[in-house]
Amino acid sequence: MARSYNARTTADEVVKDLNDEIKGKVVLVTGVSPGNIGATFVESIAKSHPSLLILTGRNIAKTQQTVNTIISTHPQAKVRHLQLDLGSFAAVREGAAMLKSWDDVPHVDVLVNNAGVMATDFALSPDGFESQFATNHLGHFLFTNLIMDKILASKSPRVVDVSSDGHRLNPIRWGDYNFDVRNMLLEYRLSLMPF
Repeated sequence: MARSYNARTTADEVVKDLNDEIKGKVVLVTGVSPGNIGATFVESIAKSHPSLLILTGRNIAKTQQTVNTIISTHPQAKVRHLQLDLGSFAAVREGAAMLKSWDDVPHVDVLVNNAGVMATDFALSPDGFESQFATNHLGHFLFTNLIMDKILASKSPRVVDVSSDGHRLNPIRWGDYNFDVRNMLLEYRLSLMPF
Protein backbone atom coordinates (compact mmCIF):
# COMPACT_ATOMS: atom_id res chain seq x y z
CA MET A 1 0.00 0.00 0.00
CA ALA A 2 1.32 3.45 -0.90
CA ARG A 3 2.33 5.54 2.03
CA SER A 4 0.92 9.03 2.47
CA TYR A 5 3.14 11.97 3.30
CA ASN A 6 2.48 15.28 5.00
CA ALA A 7 4.29 18.39 6.22
CA ARG A 8 5.99 16.44 9.01
CA THR A 9 7.39 13.71 6.75
CA THR A 10 11.18 13.84 6.65
CA ALA A 11 13.35 13.51 3.58
CA ASP A 12 14.92 10.40 5.10
CA GLU A 13 11.50 8.74 5.40
CA VAL A 14 10.66 9.42 1.77
CA VAL A 15 14.09 8.28 0.57
CA LYS A 16 13.77 5.07 2.58
CA ASP A 17 10.36 4.36 1.03
CA LEU A 18 11.57 5.15 -2.50
CA ASN A 19 15.01 3.57 -2.23
CA ASP A 20 14.33 1.06 -5.01
CA GLU A 21 13.07 3.85 -7.28
CA ILE A 22 16.32 5.81 -6.83
CA LYS A 23 18.98 3.12 -6.69
CA GLY A 24 20.91 2.78 -9.95
CA LYS A 25 19.17 5.73 -11.63
CA VAL A 26 20.66 8.75 -13.37
CA VAL A 27 19.08 11.75 -11.67
CA LEU A 28 19.48 15.32 -12.95
CA VAL A 29 18.39 18.17 -10.67
CA THR A 30 18.30 21.87 -11.54
CA GLY A 31 18.98 24.50 -8.88
CA VAL A 32 21.13 22.90 -6.20
CA SER A 33 22.69 25.87 -4.42
CA PRO A 34 23.73 25.05 -0.84
CA GLY A 35 20.91 25.27 1.67
CA ASN A 36 18.04 25.20 -0.82
CA ILE A 37 15.49 22.49 -1.48
CA GLY A 38 17.41 21.16 -4.49
CA ALA A 39 20.60 20.68 -2.48
CA THR A 40 18.69 19.05 0.36
CA PHE A 41 17.00 16.72 -2.12
CA VAL A 42 20.21 15.52 -3.80
CA GLU A 43 22.03 15.20 -0.47
CA SER A 44 19.15 13.00 0.75
CA ILE A 45 18.82 10.77 -2.30
CA ALA A 46 22.59 10.17 -2.46
CA LYS A 47 21.98 7.66 0.38
CA SER A 48 20.01 5.47 -2.06
CA HIS A 49 22.93 5.03 -4.46
CA PRO A 50 21.78 6.53 -7.73
CA SER A 51 24.20 5.55 -10.50
CA LEU A 52 24.84 9.25 -11.24
CA LEU A 53 23.71 12.59 -9.85
CA ILE A 54 23.92 15.49 -12.30
CA LEU A 55 23.66 18.81 -10.49
CA THR A 56 22.98 22.02 -12.37
CA GLY A 57 23.08 25.67 -11.46
CA ARG A 58 23.86 29.06 -12.94
CA ASN A 59 26.65 29.61 -10.41
CA ILE A 60 29.10 26.75 -10.85
CA ALA A 61 30.95 27.59 -7.59
CA LYS A 62 27.74 27.13 -5.58
CA THR A 63 26.93 23.95 -7.47
CA GLN A 64 30.41 22.64 -6.70
CA GLN A 65 29.82 23.27 -2.98
CA THR A 66 26.85 20.92 -3.10
CA VAL A 67 28.89 18.37 -5.08
CA ASN A 68 31.59 18.56 -2.38
CA THR A 69 29.03 18.08 0.40
CA ILE A 70 27.66 14.95 -1.27
CA ILE A 71 31.11 13.48 -1.91
CA SER A 72 32.21 14.18 1.68
CA THR A 73 29.17 12.40 3.16
CA HIS A 74 28.81 9.73 0.45
CA PRO A 75 32.27 9.04 -0.99
CA GLN A 76 30.88 6.29 -3.25
CA ALA A 77 28.53 8.74 -4.98
CA LYS A 78 29.17 9.56 -8.61
CA VAL A 79 28.36 13.24 -9.12
CA ARG A 80 28.80 15.63 -12.05
CA HIS A 81 27.90 19.27 -12.39
CA LEU A 82 26.60 21.22 -15.33
CA GLN A 83 26.38 24.99 -15.63
CA LEU A 84 22.82 25.95 -16.52
CA ASP A 85 21.40 29.46 -16.41
CA LEU A 86 17.69 28.96 -17.01
CA GLY A 87 17.15 32.69 -17.46
CA SER A 88 18.84 32.71 -20.86
CA PHE A 89 17.75 30.58 -23.80
CA ALA A 90 21.30 30.66 -25.19
CA ALA A 91 22.69 29.38 -21.88
CA VAL A 92 19.98 26.70 -21.72
CA ARG A 93 20.91 25.56 -25.22
CA GLU A 94 24.60 25.46 -24.22
CA GLY A 95 23.85 23.41 -21.11
CA ALA A 96 21.65 20.98 -23.04
CA ALA A 97 24.29 20.61 -25.77
CA MET A 98 26.92 19.88 -23.12
CA LEU A 99 24.75 17.20 -21.51
CA LYS A 100 23.96 15.67 -24.90
CA SER A 101 27.69 15.52 -25.67
CA TRP A 102 28.33 13.30 -22.64
CA ASP A 103 28.50 9.94 -24.39
CA ASP A 104 29.06 8.20 -21.05
CA VAL A 105 25.57 9.36 -19.98
CA PRO A 106 23.28 7.70 -22.54
CA HIS A 107 20.09 8.47 -20.64
CA VAL A 108 18.55 10.47 -17.80
CA ASP A 109 16.09 8.46 -15.71
CA VAL A 110 14.78 11.33 -13.61
CA LEU A 111 14.82 15.05 -14.36
CA VAL A 112 13.84 17.26 -11.43
CA ASN A 113 13.13 20.81 -12.58
CA ASN A 114 13.66 22.52 -9.26
CA ALA A 115 15.54 25.78 -9.94
CA GLY A 116 13.72 29.04 -9.50
CA VAL A 117 13.92 32.65 -8.49
CA MET A 118 11.40 34.56 -6.42
CA ALA A 119 10.63 38.16 -5.56
CA THR A 120 13.38 39.58 -7.72
CA ASP A 121 13.41 43.14 -9.00
CA PHE A 122 11.65 43.51 -12.32
CA ALA A 123 13.98 42.73 -15.20
CA LEU A 124 13.78 41.20 -18.62
CA SER A 125 15.78 38.13 -19.59
CA PRO A 126 18.22 38.42 -22.51
CA ASP A 127 15.39 37.00 -24.63
CA GLY A 128 12.92 39.72 -23.61
CA PHE A 129 10.80 37.84 -21.07
CA GLU A 130 10.16 38.83 -17.47
CA SER A 131 13.08 37.23 -15.64
CA GLN A 132 11.12 35.20 -13.09
CA PHE A 133 8.84 33.76 -15.80
CA ALA A 134 11.84 33.02 -18.01
CA THR A 135 13.80 31.25 -15.27
CA ASN A 136 11.02 29.38 -13.51
CA HIS A 137 9.00 28.28 -16.52
CA LEU A 138 10.37 28.95 -20.00
CA GLY A 139 13.95 27.87 -19.23
CA HIS A 140 12.83 24.55 -17.75
CA PHE A 141 10.44 23.92 -20.64
CA LEU A 142 13.19 24.53 -23.20
CA PHE A 143 15.79 22.48 -21.30
CA THR A 144 13.42 19.53 -20.86
CA ASN A 145 12.56 19.52 -24.55
CA LEU A 146 16.19 19.84 -25.65
CA ILE A 147 17.24 16.78 -23.61
CA MET A 148 14.09 14.75 -24.27
CA ASP A 149 16.04 12.16 -26.30
CA LYS A 150 18.15 11.37 -23.21
CA ILE A 151 15.05 11.20 -21.04
CA LEU A 152 13.18 8.92 -23.43
CA ALA A 153 16.23 6.65 -23.66
CA SER A 154 15.53 5.63 -20.04
CA LYS A 155 13.60 2.43 -19.36
CA SER A 156 11.45 4.34 -16.87
CA PRO A 157 11.68 8.08 -17.59
CA ARG A 158 10.31 10.59 -15.15
CA VAL A 159 10.14 14.40 -15.17
CA VAL A 160 9.30 16.13 -11.91
CA ASP A 161 8.47 19.85 -11.86
CA VAL A 162 8.85 21.45 -8.44
CA SER A 163 6.74 24.55 -7.92
CA SER A 164 5.39 26.84 -5.27
CA ASP A 165 1.78 27.59 -4.62
CA GLY A 166 2.19 31.09 -6.01
CA HIS A 167 -0.35 30.29 -8.70
CA ARG A 168 -2.97 30.36 -5.94
CA LEU A 169 -2.24 34.05 -5.39
CA ASN A 170 -2.60 35.03 -9.01
CA PRO A 171 -2.65 33.11 -12.29
CA ILE A 172 -0.22 33.68 -15.14
CA ARG A 173 -1.22 36.78 -17.05
CA TRP A 174 -1.06 35.20 -20.52
CA GLY A 175 -2.10 38.46 -22.15
CA ASP A 176 0.58 40.44 -20.30
CA TYR A 177 3.25 38.02 -19.00
CA ASN A 178 5.94 40.75 -19.11
CA PHE A 179 3.81 43.13 -17.01
CA ASP A 180 3.93 45.73 -19.79
CA VAL A 181 0.57 47.23 -18.79
CA ARG A 182 1.67 47.64 -15.18
CA ASN A 183 4.93 49.24 -16.29
CA MET A 184 3.13 51.65 -18.61
CA LEU A 185 0.81 52.68 -15.75
CA LEU A 186 3.76 53.14 -13.43
CA GLU A 187 5.60 55.24 -16.00
CA TYR A 188 2.46 57.33 -16.55
CA ARG A 189 1.99 57.91 -12.81
CA LEU A 190 5.65 58.83 -12.43
CA SER A 191 5.38 61.29 -15.30
CA LEU A 192 2.59 63.12 -13.44
CA MET A 193 4.61 63.53 -10.24
CA PRO A 194 6.10 66.98 -9.67
CA PHE A 195 9.82 66.98 -8.99
